[in-house]
Amino acid sequence: MIMRKPLFFFTLLLCCIAGVAMAQDYKTIVIVAGHYITDQYAKTIQQGEGITGTVYYNRSQNTLYLEDVSITTEDYAILCKEDVRIVVSGTVTLKSTDDKDCISVVSGRNVVIETTTPGSKLNLVSHENAVGLMADAFLTVSGGLEVTCDAKYGIHGLNYNNSTGGFFSVTGSGTIITATGFTGSVSGLAKNLKYLDALYSSSSEVALVPAHHYGVSIGGRLQFSDANTSFDWGVSPYVEYGTVTYNTEKKVLTLDNATIDISSLRDAAAGIDIWGFDSETLSINYILLNTIKCSKKTGVTHSGISSKAGNLSFQGIKRDGYDASLRIYDGANGIIGTDKSSLDMKDANATIHGGISGFGSMTMDNCYISVPENGYYDTDKRAVCSRDGSVANDVSIKVGKLLLRGDINGDGFVNTTDVTALYNVIFGTDTTTDRTICDLDGKGDINTTDVTELYNIMFGTAE
Repeated sequence: MIMRKPLFFFTLLLCCIAGVAMAQDYKTIVIVAGHYITDQYAKTIQQGEGITGTVYYNRSQNTLYLEDVSITTEDYAILCKEDVRIVVSGTVTLKSTDDKDCISVVSGRNVVIETTTPGSKLNLVSHENAVGLMADAFLTVSGGLEVTCDAKYGIHGLNYNNSTGGFFSVTGSGTIITATGFTGSVSGLAKNLKYLDALYSSSSEVALVPAHHYGVSIGGRLQFSDANTSFDWGVSPYVEYGTVTYNTEKKVLTLDNATIDISSLRDAAAGIDIWGFDSETLSINYILLNTIKCSKKTGVTHSGISSKAGNLSFQGIKRDGYDASLRIYDGANGIIGTDKSSLDMKDANATIHGGISGFGSMTMDNCYISVPENGYYDTDKRAVCSRDGSVANDVSIKVGKLLLRGDINGDGFVNTTDVTALYNVIFGTDTTTDRTICDLDGKGDINTTDVTELYNIMFGTAE
């Protein structure tokens, strides 16, 4: 009996140590008003204690969603401890009442703040920094989000131990940041990456907008615009293989057996970012095998500055008898557009992880959605959906026509016109239609039993 107590407490101590070790396996991704969010599981922060609206973390996408959120706290409103994507919907207001930043990004981390909902706004209010970026931290604001910063410093690099503050960029059409600071609006940064009308401004108020009217970025770097129409791809660190070219006059981006890898680029929100082609169509032609490696980011984004966003077209080009294909791999989002634009697919073979969403419409020319089976573009949800109406995360498109059983005349529908076409085959007045698609009962002959089966298909009673 004397030995059991020490043994019991020793066992308990080991369990506690093991529990601490297990707890250390989980990383804190972001802290929202004192609420810790880890990579252990998805999490929804309940309303109350200065928080209203919907705050939700999607673990598989590594994305924090803020929907019509208002946060008032004495702490950091959002403290980003690891790489994370933040999606804003509606109007989001973050207020820090103490000497803390509204949004703070720790050293070496990459944060992307964007919206997929037109008209969304992010308001930041603080007695210190609206946005604080520590050494080598990256922040990208994109997707047409309107941000207002009202603080001592608007966007500020935090310099410790003689280090230089973080990196900041604005991308995508319609993205506007108004930074108001008592001391300075944009200051202390190591480098403003791109597209800024004002660099290192010390004025108390400045509006930051994309400096180019239209453009195409590859791997987070501006390559083609109304101010810059050529680039030497031979020294590009993000085109891993093949070639990428742009025809300014025709507005055609061509991927030729290319691999674009943004998985290790901290400041890249998307593999290809297209903006500002208002009332015009930008075409992406691809030849042979082309891949965009996303690493939980976005494959392709498309947006316009005005209400006329223009269209985005994908077309596969055969070479030497080989079909072209496009693969967007490991994307949190595959292809994203706006409700003012259309996505047009022609002769397309494509596998898109992260789905297709955001566009007002989608057209298919000599190609069809093969995955999900019976998939379609839902203009209300503005996404490719499965037959049950759920938004599809993985989408595959194949060249050719989707052959519907019973579609004798090949118009894409099964109706009474197919009954007439089938009778024409039976009576010999049509000798050109493929007889294999007319043998609906599978018995090898084309006769009235196939007509009966066709009616069963039309009325949903076929086996």
